[in-house]
Amino acid sequence: MNQVCNSEKQESKDPFENFQNLQKIHMFDEALNEINEALKINPLYSQALNLIGRKNQYFLIAEFSIKDEELFQVEERLQGVIQPNPRIEDAHFNRSLFFRKNKIYNLTQNQLNLDFNESTNLKSFLMKKQESLLEALGIFQKILEIQYLNYPAHYYRGLIFHALGKHMDAFLEFNQAVEIRPTSTEAFFQRAELLLDMNRNLDALENYNKSIEIDPKRAQSYKRRGKLLKQMENYEEAIINFNQAIELNSGFANNYVNRGLLFKALNEKQKALEDYDLAISINPKFIKAYKNRGTILFQEINQNDKALSDLNKILELNPKDIYTHIQRANLLQLLGCTEQALQDYTKAIDINPDETENYCKRADLYKQLGQTDLAMKDYDKVLEINPKNSNGYWNKAIIFEELKQYEPAIAFLTGFIQLNPLDENAYMKRSDLYKLVNQLDKALDDQQKIIEINPKNRFKFEYFAVAFLFKEMNEIEKTFQDLNRILEIKPNNINTYFIRGNLYKDLNQDDQAIQNFSKIIEIDPTHFIVFYNRAKIYQKLQQNDLALQDLNKAVELNPQITFTLIERGGK
Repeated sequence: MNQVCNSEKQESKDPFENFQNLQKIHMFDEALNEINEALKINPLYSQALNLIGRKNQYFLIAEFSIKDEELFQVEERLQGVIQPNPRIEDAHFNRSLFFRKNKIYNLTQNQLNLDFNESTNLKSFLMKKQESLLEALGIFQKILEIQYLNYPAHYYRGLIFHALGKHMDAFLEFNQAVEIRPTSTEAFFQRAELLLDMNRNLDALENYNKSIEIDPKRAQSYKRRGKLLKQMENYEEAIINFNQAIELNSGFANNYVNRGLLFKALNEKQKALEDYDLAISINPKFIKAYKNRGTILFQEINQNDKALSDLNKILELNPKDIYTHIQRANLLQLLGCTEQALQDYTKAIDINPDETENYCKRADLYKQLGQTDLAMKDYDKVLEINPKNSNGYWNKAIIFEELKQYEPAIAFLTGFIQLNPLDENAYMKRSDLYKLVNQLDKALDDQQKIIEINPKNRFKFEYFAVAFLFKEMNEIEKTFQDLNRILEIKPNNINTYFIRGNLYKDLNQDDQAIQNFSKIIEIDPTHFIVFYNRAKIYQKLQQNDLALQDLNKAVELNPQITFTLIERGGK
């Protein structure tokens, strides 16, 4: 008896295999005949019943593009399943689908799209038509309890686990499916998709390779392998895969876009443009193709009129595309169409009023147009939406500085610094503003902070500070009073000694200058510029031995500074 059953199973497996092969090449009528043959041989054969009664029956119906006369035949088959097994819920479910024929036909075209990810389909349809994916898993589990070596049950459990994000469970199911049917291109393909999500790229590539080895005529496999190779930055091999995908399915626009992106990565812009043109000729409503073509035209080869045409087309197809409104605004600014650019920024803000970056972009344009009050309102809105947006503080500070309103400029810079405590430029700008309002001690604090953040700034900064003090402070005596007051508060402030020493040096008060530089060396003998400055005074006083000692020390501390070597060479 077992031998007879096994014979029946083997006999019915051939039509099942034939069904899968016919299904792949869209010979749906012939595929349906093979399923019917499998049922005739053994109506209880679990693989065939599983196929007819599985949860995602929409796939079978849509792929076969069922005719009126076939509906009755398939319904009859389902009835044959239900009568001896009234508790098979999925058979009842699938029979109900036949009473919604119109909807089935509406779904047909979507299901025939080879680039529709089957696991995504399975998830969406099961979520809509069943209580949960877990319920579907349970049904497939019951099938496995009857026949553990059931390929479709393992395969579809793998898809469901993948859709649920349970990657290891999915991996185990696909492993079983591959072990049961090592000639299944689909099992290797779906395992590759899973491994990709598990960040196991090399293993995914190996499975794509196997899938293609089994079925070298499947365009989707080349496409997905090409995308993986692109991710791995193997652009030449990726192009070869997309060439093959296009040869097998020349009517799929996205393959041309993907190949175009690869050509762009290889700086073959003309080939990329040709591919985007082909994609648009296949699908004139393909926004992705217009976007990529427009990017090259605008940003790469300065064909701005053509780029503007593409951006206009994108917004015709999708008026709420914020990114394209912003990109078109940027292009319109470049073309001098500022009013139209403002309209695009405003449209982007209307679509998403909580995106602060777009207010900043519009405010920048208002500033360029001299509409400071409107720019200020936009920056106010930025800070209203996000009080921690540092750009809002910075830009308001700049506007107040340009208006010569230094106190509020300092206040907003302080807000910026609280959010960015290591930003050297912010301290420098605030230091400049403090000087303008005669708050020298605070200016020096900010300059000292710059050096604390990055000690390499000492050389660049200190000369700047001395130049400012000497040129901008008309009352040298008052300047010394302020510096002396700072040293009373902070007796080891190296920066202040350096400034005072340079002032004495420029006033030819050499002894006082030497005292200040010597004090710095006493506090911290690691600053080459101090030894260099003191050496210049010794040289002036013709104390050449002391000058040479200081120059030697300066070279030792920083042998990369050439002027110390030159000065020493002259000694």
